[in-house]
Amino acid sequence: MIIIPDHASIAFKQQIEGVNLDELKSFLESQDKPVYETQIMRVIFGDNAMDCDSLTLYQRHFILFYILYRLQDEYWSSEKFLYVHFMRTKLYDYPPAGKCRFFDENLMLFCNADTDGEFCPYHQSKFADTSALELLSVKYFYYDTDNYDRLDKDTAEAFINGTWEILANYGRLKECFAVMEMSETYDLNEIKRQFRMLAKKYHPDIAGDAGKKFNEINRAYTILKNTIPIINAQ
Repeated sequence: MIIIPDHASIAFKQQIEGVNLDELKSFLESQDKPVYETQIMRVIFGDNAMDCDSLTLYQRHFILFYILYRLQDEYWSSEKFLYVHFMRTKLYDYPPAGKCRFFDENLMLFCNADTDGEFCPYHQSKFADTSALELLSVKYFYYDTDNYDRLDKDTAEAFINGTWEILANYGRLKECFAVMEMSETYDLNEIKRQFRMLAKKYHPDIAGDAGKKFNEINRAYTILKNTIPIINAQ
C-alpha cells in the first residue's frame, strides 16, 4: 500500500491508485540487471507509455519515482535496497550484519567492509549530518506531491529534456563503451584510467598507423566524459 498524503490532488491520487503495485514489484524483483525508466514506465502505464505530450510524460515520470521511493522505504524493512535511478534502477539484498551498507552509485556495489555498525568508520564520517543529507536528497522532490501539479507544458518539457535526451541517445553511449573496450560503467575515474591505457597503446606517436583508432577512442572518451556526470547527477 503506497502512502498518499491527504493534501495530494485528486489527479495525483487517481494516478497512484491506478498502478498495479503487485505487477510492478514482481517486475522489479525478477530483474537481475539494472533497468531503465522507460522499461518500468511500460510496466505501469502500458506499451504506449512514452507516446504522450511532455506534461503527461513528466507526470508519469513523477508518479513512477514517487512510487519507487516509497517502495524503497518498504523494501528497507525487508533488508533490501531499491536503488532508484532513471537508467539504473535495481533491487539489491543488503549486506549481512557486520558489513558496511554504504552503496557506491558509481560502482553499483556495497562497501561490505567489516564494521560494528551500519557503516564502516570511513563512510560513517560521510553521514555525520544525516538529517541534512536527507533534506537534500532528490527523493524529497518526489515526496512533495505538490510538484506533480506545479509544472505546465513548457516547464515540464524543460525538466525532462536533459534526462530523455540521454535515454534517446543511449545506443550511442553503448557504442562509446565498445570503442573504449570496456564494460558499461558510470565511474568516471575508471573511464579515465581506461582512456589513458588505450592512449598509450594506440597513440600515433607510439603505434604509428593507429591514428584512426586513436581518434575513435578520443571521440568516445569525450562523449562519455561529458555525459557521465550528467547521468550521475540525475
